[in-house]
Amino acid sequence: MGGVVAESNGRGAARSRPQFTPTARELDDVELLRMGLFGSPGRFEGADGPTRLCLPPDVAASAQQAKGLEITDAEGVPLAIVSVEGTCPT
Repeated sequence: MGGVVAESNGRGAARSRPQFTPTARELDDVELLRMGLFGSPGRFEGADGPTRLCLPPDVAASAQQAKGLEITDAEGVPLAIVSVEGTCPT
């Protein structure tokens, strides 16, 4: 997923945004982005980058339409709100 930007933690997030639980590796990347270890602004880099977020096409489309996506952990706890600026081929 190219152009996905981590905006904030998910506390108080609007429920109109779709939710997505990434893989364990992607969740690790979310945490590192939130901590600022990949620079600022924290963002996923797309298909060729070391930090990427792979969304199903329907989730990506919903997130773009809703102007955001809520990233959750395996228990459904909100971790971050991201904006989806573009997609990359899978």
